[in-house]
Amino acid sequence: MNFGIRHFLNPAIGGTQWIYTLASTAAKAETANMSLGRLAPILIPLVIVQLALMIAALVHLFRHQHYRFGNRFIWAIVIIFGEIIGPIIYLLFARSPEESKQVRSQDKP
Repeated sequence: MNFGIRHFLNPAIGGTQWIYTLASTAAKAETANMSLGRLAPILIPLVIVQLALMIAALVHLFRHQHYRFGNRFIWAIVIIFGEIIGPIIYLLFARSPEESKQVRSQDKP
């Protein structure tokens, strides 16, 4: 940690303020150096969910010809570059009205 000479000569930073400056700088450095090992339990499931949603949405996109809004190219861009939310938006809003009716009729006993 390189604080420079100004931290030691500045009269405005004295007593507890100087200690707080050291502590906050150390906390920022520790946060910036978080290891991948600590983040892996969070990142791996998110990546798996994102890839599964993207694959399911792309398969649906290329198997069906009619969409409620937009065209195939626009929906492919939304799915691929929309991270997790893009495929969810596609699966919720892009299905054609006929397909939505078929799903609802299959759900009825």
